[in-house]
Amino acid sequence: MSPEVRLILHREAISQLGSYTVTDNSDAMPSIEFRKGFNEALDEIQANRKLLMGWLEALSQDTQSMMEDLLIRDMLEFYIDDQGGLRTYINLNDTFGYACADAEGINIEEVPVFHKIFMKYGWDGAVAWASKKRNAMPIPPLITDKFKTALEELN
Repeated sequence: MSPEVRLILHREAISQLGSYTVTDNSDAMPSIEFRKGFNEALDEIQANRKLLMGWLEALSQDTQSMMEDLLIRDMLEFYIDDQGGLRTYINLNDTFGYACADAEGINIEEVPVFHKIFMKYGWDGAVAWASKKRNAMPIPPLITDKFKTALEELN
């Protein structure tokens, strides 16, 4: 696993954090509650990092390589649920609706097709993949010639 991918997984581990107790800054030294919250946050980061790295390392070499390509290009995000389950998704904000928060889950079986189309067509390929999966068209400005060619290739 490259150092770049390790750093990305560390960032993803941190992004899973909830909120922790903070001090009101009335003391020069952080309060016991703050230190306890800070230590809990560090423990959670380490647990999330271990989960993310273990998951990636358990994949086949080909799939791991494709996932690393997508991570480096900032195309994948993770969600760790309360039971420690891990889900991967693609951020599609403002893709199928204006001013719309949106994401599409991607499972391991879908990675080879997504990786191929994304590497060939970039963001247009990612939008075409999601469009085919949803059987829906993106907002008009995203319906480019590259998008149309990628969608045609997927069909």
